[in-house]
Amino acid sequence: MGEPCAWAHNGPMSERRPHPHFDDGGTLDWYDELDDALAAAAASGKRVLIEFGREM
Repeated sequence: MGEPCAWAHNGPMSERRPHPHFDDGGTLDWYDELDDALAAAAASGKRVLIEFGREM
């Protein structure tokens, strides 16, 4: 079973967290804890995208 990842955009490019499994070039801010992503999204009025997959 894979690990869920959540995305929330809430800051300038230099502060974004990288994707946990591949280099996305800093496109998005990734979280591996849903509560952290939800809090960041709520603070910035954004939605959360949840990615679920398998690490190869």
